[in-house]
Amino acid sequence: METLNLTLLNPKKKPMPSFVFNSAKIAILNATIDLDSDTFYACLVTSIPAATVTTRTGLAEASGGTYAPQLLSGTTLNAPTTATVRWTFTNPSWTNLTTGTSTPLLGMVICKRVGSSFATSDPVIAFLEFNNSFTPSGVTFQVDIPNNTGVLTATFS
Repeated sequence: METLNLTLLNPKKKPMPSFVFNSAKIAILNATIDLDSDTFYACLVTSIPAATVTTRTGLAEASGGTYAPQLLSGTTLNAPTTATVRWTFTNPSWTNLTTGTSTPLLGMVICKRVGSSFATSDPVIAFLEFNNSFTPSGVTFQVDIPNNTGVLTATFS
């Protein structure tokens, strides 16, 4: 019998509290979330969400200013070894990012887009904490995803 371990790798390689949401683990394994073909996007958040959150409704998401969720492009599943599968995507970025509040941004949440537009009912996949919180003021902000490790790694043993 094989064992499957799902590991979330933070872009800054910071350990917890970066995590895969509980509902997403189940949805990935029962294929209601297809990392290979579904449409995904990134939201910026101002607090660390609970692992039990299931949709964007449960997030303290950035708002105002020029902020809007960003579609993820270049989503790829690859298998660098027979025991490992990695999920990667192009680094998401926000141009001229400002928010309507002085609340600092703490991290990014990856969501699955269910319909033709972003919705608060869309399921959440993973939370990635930033090394440093910040309050954007007209900056271009990019989250760097390491190509050699990806964001989510499934290891079979």
